[in-house]
Amino acid sequence: MDGDNADRGSEMSFGSSSGSSSASKHAQVDEITLRMGTDPIKQLIPRSYPVHLVSHLLPQISKTIEIAVVTRFLGIEAVQPMILLQPIYELISMHISFALASSANIFASRNISKNQIVAANIYFAHYFVAAFVWGMIAIVLYFAALQTFFTSEIVGQYLLIRAGVASITNIFSRSLTPFLKSESRYFVVLIRDITEQLLFIGFLVNCYVNSTYIGISLTNAAIAYIVSNGIITIWMFILIMKYNFLDVEYRGVLKFQFKRLSPIRPKILLQIIANCFTPLLNVATDSILMLEAVLFVQYLVKQEDYKLIQNVRLLVFTRVKALLQSLHFAFRDVFAQLAGYNMGVKKVTRIYETFVWTVIYQYAITIPICLIAIYVSQFLAEGILPIPPEEKTPFFYYNIKQSVSAAMAGAWCMLLPIPYYLSIAFMQLESKSLMSALLQLPMLVFGCGYLYYTLYEIADNSPLYLIIALAEVINAIIGYGFIVFYFIKYSKLHKLNKNRKDPTQDTVAAQAAANDEIRQSVMVELTKTADQEEEDKKTKERQSVTNLFNKNVALRSSKQFMSLRESVGGETLQGGDSRQSTVRVSQLNRDSVAMQ
Repeated sequence: MDGDNADRGSEMSFGSSSGSSSASKHAQVDEITLRMGTDPIKQLIPRSYPVHLVSHLLPQISKTIEIAVVTRFLGIEAVQPMILLQPIYELISMHISFALASSANIFASRNISKNQIVAANIYFAHYFVAAFVWGMIAIVLYFAALQTFFTSEIVGQYLLIRAGVASITNIFSRSLTPFLKSESRYFVVLIRDITEQLLFIGFLVNCYVNSTYIGISLTNAAIAYIVSNGIITIWMFILIMKYNFLDVEYRGVLKFQFKRLSPIRPKILLQIIANCFTPLLNVATDSILMLEAVLFVQYLVKQEDYKLIQNVRLLVFTRVKALLQSLHFAFRDVFAQLAGYNMGVKKVTRIYETFVWTVIYQYAITIPICLIAIYVSQFLAEGILPIPPEEKTPFFYYNIKQSVSAAMAGAWCMLLPIPYYLSIAFMQLESKSLMSALLQLPMLVFGCGYLYYTLYEIADNSPLYLIIALAEVINAIIGYGFIVFYFIKYSKLHKLNKNRKDPTQDTVAAQAAANDEIRQSVMVELTKTADQEEEDKKTKERQSVTNLFNKNVALRSSKQFMSLRESVGGETLQGGDSRQSTVRVSQLNRDSVAMQ
């Protein structure tokens, strides 16, 4: 880091350039950021919520559409490999690289707040090193272990693309979200997510409809994903390299530069890796629990029909739960954004208001949606699995009937995590990352133990989705306990801050009034001075004409002039001089009038 001192000064201005347009853009971004500490909280939350909602909801919609399209063309038998592969590729290609980015962003955002841009870019560059190393490990892991575990060639190709190749492309696409949000580049996140999901859905439908040359299999979905994700990867790489492309300028201060990796600093890599476990638990808990449930079904359930029933119910429960809980993840991000900024500027009252209004908006939105989802849950299962009409056997309808209760349980789970996620956000804002990670262990421990006990000791047809729902209840109980604690804590701080009398307030107000009075008196004096200068200028011009006439009269009445006049002609000169004097006086009077 010491070797970068030479160019530190040029990069310490948050990316500002010498151009006035660039400076004005940065000023606008700063003004938008400052509004988080000035505008009313009840207006900021609905204003920021749609961007976060799109970021969380669109990927879940695209996953649901992927399952619907695959089952439409491959039948209900495709549910079993998809429900097994989904948590695996999520853990390998998405969650780990996202956790590495979140860890690196902790240090990068701290340096940005201190205006240490070079240091922030060093952490940014080392994130790519750590993530790329993990991508190589993921590919090796596939060929060394996963390929032998999944013997089907079609399933192996799907997993190779979604877990192996995607672990490289996601480094430059979705995993950059923490860095983009820390620089308030929410519009970039919004456009990226909308574009990627639309591309994926378009390529997905096209790969299955026009499948003459590649056939119909799970590989079609993998190809559609990697093509759409690859396009976004190229675009995001251009942005972070800050190349000119389509007349779009990335205004962030973070920029990927190879010189920041010369030399590679092992200490920074260890910092990033050591701090990634907490954000990994934050994003991977549901995937870990789902993978565990599917593996238990795979190896503990003996009958194939029961395996399919369990997988269909788990799939429907997971999709409904993930879709509806996206609303909570969006509120969590809005709360973390607003409360984090106001905590940084020491505005306790606004933190309390952010907490209160977030809870109000969450319950106001989620309760009606939850009731509607519970009512329409009987239709959701068949909508998620739109198999061809000729395959709708009595066994399929039995599966759908069994899945209705799973969809209802997933809808009820929408109300449970409201306090839980806010508690985790509070802990992370207060730098209690270890505590926020430990808070998620009860769900995992209960799920692991009770899932195994249910299948091994009770029955193959036990409703495993209810165990995951009970784990959500445990999270809700813990969350309500912590949220009451934080409510009491910040309400007391809010009251203390509201009732506290600032001893310097009167002095500051008096000084401000005195400054205003001085400023007004100075302005009055300046106005008088300007008027006096203008009047003096006009008076001086008039005096210049009068003085010329007075000097002429004084010279003519002097003794020397009188004696000279008598010696040279007396009356004649006197008469001529009188006429000449009269003419000159009249001329001077006309000039004086004209000048006035």
